[in-house]
Amino acid sequence: EVLVEELNFANGIELSPEEDYLLVLETGRPRIHKYHLKGEKAGKVEILTDRLPGLPDNIKLNDRGNYYVGLSGSRLPNTWHILEVLAPHNIFRKFVSRLVSMVLVPAKFVNQI
Repeated sequence: EVLVEELNFANGIELSPEEDYLLVLETGRPRIHKYHLKGEKAGKVEILTDRLPGLPDNIKLNDRGNYYVGLSGSRLPNTWHILEVLAPHNIFRKFVSRLVSMVLVPAKFVNQI
């Protein structure tokens, strides 16, 4: 069952200790979503933050109830990251991804020689 629609590269999920919500990371648009499982807001999703200093890459709950979010890359204040620009445009993301792969394949081959 899909709980949150239109995520761009979901890259981490963690259940709360009370099991009343899920935190979901979205790398394509650097955000943290909170999906409510119980209570008045059950079935609803809210954006906790969309101002992360980097691109989120997994989330982990520690034994004290704190969440750790790994960040890759960096985002400067008031600027855009290429993933954010391409996020809403699937065709462009696929094109850029394949283009990068096509460039890297010959480089890997040359490095093996």
